[in-house]
Amino acid sequence: MVKAKTPKKSAAPESSAATHELNLGEVLEIGKVSSFFEALESALDVDQKNIELNAEQIERADAASLQLLVAFCQEAKALGYSVQWKSPSEQLRNAARHVGLVSTLELTTPTDSK
Repeated sequence: MVKAKTPKKSAAPESSAATHELNLGEVLEIGKVSSFFEALESALDVDQKNIELNAEQIERADAASLQLLVAFCQEAKALGYSVQWKSPSEQLRNAARHVGLVSTLELTTPTDSK
């Protein structure tokens, strides 16, 4: 399940540099696409223009979920958001590589460019 994590509030006003973190969980599969979509969509409703996708726990990801991530990243960037990855797992990289979405999702590593 995808969980949105709102940054801790401080006494100082939030700046435009604040980051909204989305924890992508362990499994991204078609059976969970609806709740996954809702979590991604809610990230576009927050004040923070920096979105961090925490993908360090992903163990499995199917093509439908990866396509949804592509659409989300494209929409977020079109709306002026910055989307970054936080520790994408090797399993996520492998799933993206398998369907040809590594560079589209900006999951490239030095070994991918060889």
